[in-house]
Amino acid sequence: CVAVPIAVFLRLPKPLAPPASEASPAFQAHLAALSLRLGGNPLLAGRAVSGREEIEEALRALDGHADEVVRQAGSRAFLGTAVSQNGSLDALIVLLAQTRMIWQVAHIYWQRPTPRDLVSLYANVAATTFLAGQIEDLDLSEQVQPLIGAVIGSVGGVVPGLQAASTLLVTSVATGAANAFLVLRVGLLARMYCGA
Repeated sequence: CVAVPIAVFLRLPKPLAPPASEASPAFQAHLAALSLRLGGNPLLAGRAVSGREEIEEALRALDGHADEVVRQAGSRAFLGTAVSQNGSLDALIVLLAQTRMIWQVAHIYWQRPTPRDLVSLYANVAATTFLAGQIEDLDLSEQVQPLIGAVIGSVGGVVPGLQAASTLLVTSVATGAANAFLVLRVGLLARMYCGA
């Protein structure tokens, strides 16, 4: 948790801050620097990145790569926490998924977030990791069991264990979905802070 932010901060180049106005003469210098950085990005190999339209197209392509990484991290968090059913393990799964995702998103754009953005990003990681550990303590099965009983009705009484299995399934899916949404939220923040 400490090593990854430091490694990202030291290894990746600092972000290119755009000027306040597009009419500013510094805006053309910013576009040239951004074009140079995007030209060295391995995800954009073979793509010409010289004009403003090409830069915007390249940034949209990188956004697509980042969105895919965020979706995959959310899916991993969903599956891992839906299966684990342990608050401490859920917190560890979410922490690892988020840390790996931030690392990958920063490398897609090939620039580190500013120190203030990095602190904000990891504060969100800490908060969501804490929430992931607490979701299991809510004991959703007590709230879901009456609903499942009403939906299954008399069939639940005929088939032994159907109501218990249904309650476990719904609880697992709800826990996994809540943790996946937390990871997706941090992924969108990471994309916003690391993007151009």
